[in-house]
Amino acid sequence: MDIDGEKVVYQDTQKILVNYRVDDQRMHDKLIGDWEGAECSGGTSYSYVTRYTDDGHWRSEGTMVSGKVSMEYENEGTWTLSGGVLERKVTRSNLPHLQGGVLTSKILFMTTDTMAVRDSDGQAVYSFKVAHNMVSSDRDEVLALNQLGSWRGVETFDAVQYRYVTTFSRDGRWLTRGVQAADGVTKEYQEEGGWEVKGGKLRYRIDLPTTPKTRDLTLSHEIFYTTVGTGMYGTPGANRIYLYQVSDHEVPIM
Repeated sequence: MDIDGEKVVYQDTQKILVNYRVDDQRMHDKLIGDWEGAECSGGTSYSYVTRYTDDGHWRSEGTMVSGKVSMEYENEGTWTLSGGVLERKVTRSNLPHLQGGVLTSKILFMTTDTMAVRDSDGQAVYSFKVAHNMVSSDRDEVLALNQLGSWRGVETFDAVQYRYVTTFSRDGRWLTRGVQAADGVTKEYQEEGGWEVKGGKLRYRIDLPTTPKTRDLTLSHEIFYTTVGTGMYGTPGANRIYLYQVSDHEVPIM
């Protein structure tokens, strides 16, 4: 694969760093165009499209959501790239805290259609090159194909930690098996239901729940990105959930 930059892979609590070549001219050429991205920070989620032009200008349009409040925003300015570091000066913005500022991002890796940078929280933020001939339904189909298979995850909700493996099948069904832990007590659980990808979101319905109160509950997670082996999703509470694809020979989590 034609990769530039520095790739960081997170596996459980260990960080594996793989260095790729840093070629600013190659990165410059790949960067030109429109990039679609989404991220969460400080309880606020952002989704946006950023355009980089060859004359060193950039413009970003997007939506930010915090709780039940959402607003459209626009940023623009000039950009430079040196030593694998992307620097964007903000010359105009309807967000007062960004006006006149400088946004600096370390490029972790870049291909012709995927880019990851390190944000101010040290997290990897992914963007994808926009194919202008791809309609929304085409993108949903690609995301759904990426979702197939078994995925391992860990998350905490209402002081309960969940460790699980979820399998998404081609027939539109999903099955989760895992363990939940609270106050030093652990127990196994299993849930299943139907799923689909629509409008860039993973939507799933719980048919057979662990507790009766969640029966027929429908949940929706924003798909920030899915690649071969890794996915990141946003919950309604603007939290990040990372999932890692499970190989067929791995031992189940229970």
